[in-house]
Amino acid sequence: MSNVGLLMVLGGLLSLVMIHKHIISMLLSLEFAILGFVLIMISLVCLGLSNGLMVVIFLGFTVCEGVLGLGILINLVRNYGSDFYSSVSVIQC
Repeated sequence: MSNVGLLMVLGGLLSLVMIHKHIISMLLSLEFAILGFVLIMISLVCLGLSNGLMVVIFLGFTVCEGVLGLGILINLVRNYGSDFYSSVSVIQC
């Protein structure tokens, strides 16, 4: 089960690096990688190598990261009109 999780993490990070045109695709890649981490942590709990509380704490941080990412995405779409990563520049005010 941890091999599948590791494959999910690597696939999510690879898609994050390869497909970074839209911010929503970047957020989905991050969530896919985090889902792989959760799968690895659950398999470690089933083997008795980790505590189940760590999975719950990690899921809490994951939810906060997802909400923060969606909030930033909504703010960018409202201000710039699209979620293209190249159209958003830090230099513009």
